[in-house]
Amino acid sequence: MFAEYLEDLDALVLSCRSLQSKTYLQESVRAYRASAYRASIVACWIAVVCDYIHKLEELSLGGDAQAQNQLQILSKARDNQNVQGLLDFEKRVLDNARDSFAFISASEHHDLARLQEDRNRCAHPAFDSNGQLFNPPAELARLHILKFRSHSPRASADTRQFAIQTLAADVESVHFPKHSADAIKHFKHGPLSRPRMLSYAISF
Repeated sequence: MFAEYLEDLDALVLSCRSLQSKTYLQESVRAYRASAYRASIVACWIAVVCDYIHKLEELSLGGDAQAQNQLQILSKARDNQNVQGLLDFEKRVLDNARDSFAFISASEHHDLARLQEDRNRCAHPAFDSNGQLFNPPAELARLHILKFRSHSPRASADTRQFAIQTLAADVESVHFPKHSADAIKHFKHGPLSRPRMLSYAISF
């Protein structure tokens, strides 16, 4: 059974599209196998950040101005060796992935935020107020790896499909408003209220 678990992790690594993200995810799996669970969690979080940047690059190639702006912010911080700027960029990765680009849902944001929190506890001992060294169990490290692959920010094409499915599910629901004015109010308070999601749904 344990061997099957390890094979599952290998398959997850192979399914990763971003080369940098795949490298860090592979490092996370190797650390997990070596029982270095803190190192595994840290590498897994870096894989999330790399995957997010990769998705921004995909959108940027398509002319997305907001993605281009985020990449410029990152590039400027790198060029100027602005450590605080890089930390601020990393801190906003999950919020931007959810709110600005609709790469992840609210529940996925919650799961990945737990990974980010555990990464901080692993990399910065001061994050544990009781002064105890954080010793994550094997199950937690493996869970983060699995959550990353199931929640990793969607590619633009996947996001479009997600938007279409969301729109279709709304319209087909028995609770969908029957009058156009009520339908407009419904969409204004739903996920498609975000311009990016709406543009994905109508341009696919």
